Amino acid sequence: MNAIPGDNPERLLEALRSADLDQFSPEEVARIEGLLNSRPDLASVVGEQPATPDAGLASVLRQSSAPQTPSASEWESVWENIETAPATTANQPSRRWLHWWTPLTAIAAGLLLGIVWRSAPAPTTAPWPLQLATDVEIQSLEVYGDATPMIVSTGGTDSIDVIWVLEDEG
Repeated sequence: MNAIPGDNPERLLEALRSADLDQFSPEEVARIEGLLNSRPDLASVVGEQPATPDAGLASVLRQSSAPQTPSASEWESVWENIETAPATTANQPSRRWLHWWTPLTAIAAGLLLGIVWRSAPAPTTAPWPLQLATDVEIQSLEVYGDATPMIVSTGGTDSIDVIWVLEDEG
């Protein structure tokens, strides 16, 4: 494309529409830019033109935007299948018992756990007998870090003394 019309905007628009813009040489692109920069009226006419997509892209856009509708025979087949299909929901039994499934399962699991727990043999001896030490005298108590020892007593002659070691949270 050697001749780019500069005087007639219609001829320039036609030349731009008919050619692939990648086929213009750098000199032709520079000349078109120079024409558009020097003539604001021409630039406004070119700027108002809608962009024309690539031919391959345009065909893909047309195919993807047009919904594919079934033919009349396909529609007839679909409606025939709908009309002849049995009404399955009307013949099925009621499923009201399904909403009771979770609570009934929980009750059954609780009963099973109770039966197993009661049928297990009881231990013959306590695994760790805990007894109060009544004849112990503590001489010293070593506490690490910022912990604070505290002795709590219930008071009286039969009092129980408890030693607490509290860690400083700060």
